[in-house]
Amino acid sequence: MNKFLKNQLKNQDFQGFQDIKVVGNVDACSKEIANMRKNHFKTSTIQMPKPSPRSKAGASNVKKRKVETANVESLLWKSKFDTLNEALIKEQKLKIDLQETLEKLSEKLQKKDNELNHECKSHLTTKRELQDAYGKLSILEMENDNLINELKEEKRKSISWSPSGGKILKKYAEIGKLTKNVRCQRVVRFMEELVGKEDLDLFVTDLVSFFDRNHEFQFRLKLTAEETFHVVLQFKLSASVMQGLKHFLSSKLSFDVFASRLSVDSIRKRYDPRSDYSIVATMLEKTVCGRLFRVPKTVVACLNVESVLRRRLESLDAFSNLVFDSGTKEDIVIAVTGDKGGEETKLCIIIENCSKPNSSHSLLLLGWYTGTDNHDSLKENFGIIFDSLNKLTSIEYCENGKIVKRKVRIKMVADCKFISSIYQHPGQSCSDPCFTCNIKICKSGKNRDTIGSFDFATSGEIRTLEQMRTDGWNPLLNIEPYDVEPPPLHIFMGLVKAYVVDPLFALCNKVDFKFGDLPESSKEQREYLKMLNAELDDYTRILIGLQDTENLMLDVISVYEKMENNITPTTPFVFGCSSPHCCFNYLHSKHQNQDVFQCSECSQTFHTSCGNLFSLEECMNSTSAFTSCFDCKLNVKPTITERKDHVEDRLLYVRKRIESNSNLVITVMKEKEKLEEELFVGKGPTRQKLETVLVSIKCDPRVYYQQMTGNQVAKYVRRHVYMSFFYRPAES
Repeated sequence: MNKFLKNQLKNQDFQGFQDIKVVGNVDACSKEIANMRKNHFKTSTIQMPKPSPRSKAGASNVKKRKVETANVESLLWKSKFDTLNEALIKEQKLKIDLQETLEKLSEKLQKKDNELNHECKSHLTTKRELQDAYGKLSILEMENDNLINELKEEKRKSISWSPSGGKILKKYAEIGKLTKNVRCQRVVRFMEELVGKEDLDLFVTDLVSFFDRNHEFQFRLKLTAEETFHVVLQFKLSASVMQGLKHFLSSKLSFDVFASRLSVDSIRKRYDPRSDYSIVATMLEKTVCGRLFRVPKTVVACLNVESVLRRRLESLDAFSNLVFDSGTKEDIVIAVTGDKGGEETKLCIIIENCSKPNSSHSLLLLGWYTGTDNHDSLKENFGIIFDSLNKLTSIEYCENGKIVKRKVRIKMVADCKFISSIYQHPGQSCSDPCFTCNIKICKSGKNRDTIGSFDFATSGEIRTLEQMRTDGWNPLLNIEPYDVEPPPLHIFMGLVKAYVVDPLFALCNKVDFKFGDLPESSKEQREYLKMLNAELDDYTRILIGLQDTENLMLDVISVYEKMENNITPTTPFVFGCSSPHCCFNYLHSKHQNQDVFQCSECSQTFHTSCGNLFSLEECMNSTSAFTSCFDCKLNVKPTITERKDHVEDRLLYVRKRIESNSNLVITVMKEKEKLEEELFVGKGPTRQKLETVLVSIKCDPRVYYQQMTGNQVAKYVRRHVYMSFFYRPAES
């Protein structure tokens, strides 16, 4: 403020105020200015002495000039004073503003001071709280350090007891059995640490049950209801056996591996075929090699063909496999078929409306029974099925959500024997072998028909059902012969196999077989193999009997040596025979299962070994009424040494027979193995060459395994392929 006033005075060029020192505050400055102004006006009114007239004129001029000068100066002073006064007023206003600002700042300062005091007090409180918290934190850090040390110790113990031991282990599938055992032992120790040794068995049981219940694991302790049902059927377990087995497993294993009987019964009811099929099991008398045997016979027959067919048609329609084309038109076309395979005869129907002819869904089983496929057996076992098929002219089923009714057309596709049995045709061995027409052939004499001479293009009069019934036949199905067809591919494949493939392989086997003259046909070669098997069994049985005889003789010789040295048997004396040197109680236990016989001369009872009978044939012949003991044969009482010498002589003969039979067994076995290699493996050089040709035309037996395809059969009958089977020497 002082600096401001001083600058204002300096700028106004106020001569009389140059020496003014502005000190203190504005009030002091104002007082100083007022005093200066008062002194100035006093100076301007100073009284002067009276002058002379001359001097008055000059004085008046001077006075006038002074007055003018004084007026100018006064005006100048007044102007400067007004300026200074205005500045002073401004300064006073500024002073007031500064005082107000100062008061506000003082208030703020006081407020801040109060806040500062409060903050100081709060700081002291916070400082005390922080000191307390720091103390508590120190205590917690000490506790945490102790806890960390304890946890580290527990971690070390856990690692030492863990299955991995704190190491990175290999995959379980890549380790060996020894390492697996080590890991199992680690897991057991860990479980002991976890639950205690006394509760380990209970924990293991619960753990295994947990694995069984948890679907995340493939491990199971219990079979599903379907699997249990399969076990019941496969092993023919009755309800009582199943109940006892479940109780036994539960008591021994603490869990039941089978599903509940209620779930099994529900599946049994769901798949019970007795609602649609009749199942009868009986015993059938059968004569084999002149002996009468009772063999089980099972007859399964469909009770409601229409119902079973309806469900199959609805199933095909649900999966869009039911089709109607130019062959079926708008009808349901089915083909009755049957065949005898093994001991069973099957009857089925094939649905022609199926989109995939080779699909198993197009085949529907109607029944099967144990027995042949002749007319009487078919009528006896499948009579109810044939009646249902004869009445089946139309069928209603659900198609695309609507009930539709369609006409049913029935055909028949089967081999010639089965078709002849259906029509009660005499068969293919009679003079009119065709079941479709009545053409006759000559099968004997000089005019007999052969494949080369018979005119296959000529046919006889077509048969009809009415004509068949007139001729005394009893057709089981009302199917006209023109709707019957033998499967051409099936027949042609059989002809190619019987007259092309099998003779080729049989010829190769005959050329490669070095043990003798092998039959030419495959059937005779297989029969020869059966004969070798039977011969090998006989020689092996004889060899085993001779070896048993040798062992018995060695045991008897050992007993006689003990008797010579007066060594008593270690076992108690059980049963002795009439021989003075009975060796039964000295023999090994495996040789004490002997028969006894009565001598036809002395009527005394002897063991077979004591009577010098050792072989199986001799023991079997001892049951006759003309068997003599060893003493009666010699008419003397032989000593122990003589008995031993006689047995040793017999032993030499038995050993010669053993050697001879061993050679026979080895020879027959080699011949059998060689023939098996030729028939089933094909290791001979000629067979290998043939198979090389078959591989080149993609007809290798390892390709089609059991049956050939139609394309492979077509390749066999092509001339250039067939001629490639034979060796033709190159021209020179």
